[in-house]
Amino acid sequence: MTSKSKSQSAKLSSAILNYFAAFTETRFNFRTLINYRWTDNELTLDLSIFQDFQDQLISRIRSGDHSPITIKSNEHVLTLSGDKVFLAVSKEFSERFGLDYLRSCVEAEFQKVAEKNRVFVSGEGGLRPADGADLSPLEVQKQNQLAFLEGCRKYNLAFRKQLEHILLDLQQQEITRLKEETGLEHVPASTFNSANYVMIHFDSLQTLARESKNVEEYFGRVKGRFSNGVEDIVLYDLFISLQKYARFNVAGTTYLFFHELHRKAENGSSEGYPVFFVEVTTVPEVNEVKVSFPRDLLLINTPAVNYFKFPSVLTTSRASTFKDATGNLGGMEVFLQTHYGIDKPFVVESRFGTIKPPEDSFPDIRCRIGFQVVRDENKKLLDYSEIMSRLQAGEKSKFVDFVSDYVDGNVENTQDETDTDFNRRYPIKSATRYISDNPLNLNTYQKRILLALHNPKNRIVVVDGPPGTGKSHTIAAITYWANRERKSVVLTSHKKQALDVIDRMLTDKFRNLHPKAKPSVIRLSRNG
Repeated sequence: MTSKSKSQSAKLSSAILNYFAAFTETRFNFRTLINYRWTDNELTLDLSIFQDFQDQLISRIRSGDHSPITIKSNEHVLTLSGDKVFLAVSKEFSERFGLDYLRSCVEAEFQKVAEKNRVFVSGEGGLRPADGADLSPLEVQKQNQLAFLEGCRKYNLAFRKQLEHILLDLQQQEITRLKEETGLEHVPASTFNSANYVMIHFDSLQTLARESKNVEEYFGRVKGRFSNGVEDIVLYDLFISLQKYARFNVAGTTYLFFHELHRKAENGSSEGYPVFFVEVTTVPEVNEVKVSFPRDLLLINTPAVNYFKFPSVLTTSRASTFKDATGNLGGMEVFLQTHYGIDKPFVVESRFGTIKPPEDSFPDIRCRIGFQVVRDENKKLLDYSEIMSRLQAGEKSKFVDFVSDYVDGNVENTQDETDTDFNRRYPIKSATRYISDNPLNLNTYQKRILLALHNPKNRIVVVDGPPGTGKSHTIAAITYWANRERKSVVLTSHKKQALDVIDRMLTDKFRNLHPKAKPSVIRLSRNG
């Protein structure tokens, strides 16, 4: 076979698999089969905040590079400017949390001490002994200091609460800015521990209070504490996010999802499917997290596109090697561009605005990249993915050889040979023509099928017929024949009921033949 004919056979083989996959998607109930979808819960880690990392991932797809990626702390972060925090805090010192408010907190504590202990009187200078009270200057000074520190503590508690509000507001402003600039829809959980941050400031203010002699001195020190500069705050750190996310590794298979076909239902719920996705493994270590691609395989979510029932069916590849990803994704992109009336590329882009559909039944196309853990993975609609990617990579395939033999006319018709062999083995006047050497009774057609299986020239045997003509009976007979020939048999079906019938045939007959033995039948289903 020439290299040209090999290439043609590979393309034809890929086309056959694609069309068969498309038939499977449209012929059977898609909604119950697909589970590659965005969940928008703890199993989803959106990367929209980390634009530089998204750029890196898309660059990998374009270049066909599937080598591991190492993420270190503070490498991919979103920060809140310390200057913004300082300006907000300075505004509070000039307004609500000024010197007057601090003084009122301290004076209130002086008043409480005076009311509880009649030997003290509260005045502008603090506590002093009441008339007739015999108190030493040291005792008066001690009570003044305690009341002063308690007043400062009340001030610091109120300021700590306000500082937390400031940080949350500034963080929300930063997210809003990013949404307006980039159009991002989903934001991951922040890695910033605001409670710990404000507690550190509270403790430092408490220390300043203990080192101050009066309200004026303390307030000056507080303002100086912030005027010396506020460091930038890391709101989001991809390294920390991935370390936390790694705990879901045991929950299912982790993928990188790219973009989203999103549609809202009439009841207010929504559904979203990735445009394409790649299996990954995440290994967290002390100083880094390594993201690896275990297979040179990119999965193209053609089934999700066909689920939305566009006027035509998308039959492009369901999978690709990284090297050929851009070209194979182009087929899906052209399909969607045609139906949405756009010409701007988007599939292999790290940012683009939401693409609205011309009809309500079609989904929005959103720019979205993130990690997604898929539980109870069912690859029924993507069974062809790895086979097709290997075909495109030019790897050797029995399926290609099989198709090539038929295209080149190298497949011999063994019908006459089978008939001749049948008449020789089962003469019309012999008992063997009517008595089966198989545990199941067989008619002449079913015996011919077993003879065809014996012939090494037959790489595939097709048995068809309307309901009730004995196809299940034939499959059971073939299974017994294979067992006698020391061969294994795999039976698959879209419907459980068909397997139940054959299972019952095999086990019932086996019990009759071997009452004390157990048949070597294993049943596998979606739930294992």
